[in-house]
Amino acid sequence: MKKLPKIAKSHIAGISFAVAMVSTPCLLQAQNAGENLLKNGGAESGDSAGWIEFPSISSNAKEGSKAFVCKPSGGMVRSEELTPVDPELRYKLSAFFKSEGAEVTKMSLGLFCYDADEKEITSAHITPITGTETKLREPASKGDTVLKIENGQQWVFDTKWTPEYGFVAFDVDDSGAYSDLPNRNLSGAGLKSIRQVGGQWEVELAKPLAADFVAGTKVRQHRAEGACLWLVQQPIGNDWKEFKGRISGLSEGVKQPGKFWPGTKFVKVAIINETPDFKDSVLVDEVVFTQVE
Repeated sequence: MKKLPKIAKSHIAGISFAVAMVSTPCLLQAQNAGENLLKNGGAESGDSAGWIEFPSISSNAKEGSKAFVCKPSGGMVRSEELTPVDPELRYKLSAFFKSEGAEVTKMSLGLFCYDADEKEITSAHITPITGTETKLREPASKGDTVLKIENGQQWVFDTKWTPEYGFVAFDVDDSGAYSDLPNRNLSGAGLKSIRQVGGQWEVELAKPLAADFVAGTKVRQHRAEGACLWLVQQPIGNDWKEFKGRISGLSEGVKQPGKFWPGTKFVKVAIINETPDFKDSVLVDEVVFTQVE
């Protein structure tokens, strides 16, 4: 019998090859070392096909005759198609950037991660606050905004991020192995308070619960930390500057630099200019995501 390509094996676990070929043929592309796995990485098609949110094309290119024009400030650009990855392999992501005006103080290049069901993995799904594992002391019902937990001694309330980016994760693995990650069983974004009332711990949620949970349900504090998995974050000026980062393996528990987020089977490339109130154009060229030896 003819052997399946390695990448095909990595993303059709539990699904027949025939079904995968019919439903997602573009995801079964071969991954050869050195081959750019992105479509239209250099804008040479004359348009932004394969990308979401590049507003226009420039003739001021690093290579060839065209380059992308990025949004000036805060606008996220991402590749359009899911690219399958095998976290056991090594990959490199690179791109060239150039400002047509003021210096950009923070340009970021990275990856959005997706699971085997092609659902996006957010930082809230995989960023636990270590040591906060505990249990619900009492049942919690859909619509409730207060959780009563057994121990909140290690829970953290930081006024800069907790009110907007704090979460409670349910049905967690409290063994230290973090086998529940990515955990999608989260409260809505935001915690209003973590407090002791009459010697008992309570967590006040910013949004009502969307489901019921029994007493004894294992819970943990999580937080959202970054829009995606950033590999390179640097300033740029008026000359072309290359960004490049490598990634391999899966993070276990707390996020680890240079590793895919837990559960990752597919990715999309992410680009953002994070310089506040930046009005000039930023050019992007030669975006390459490739497997390396």
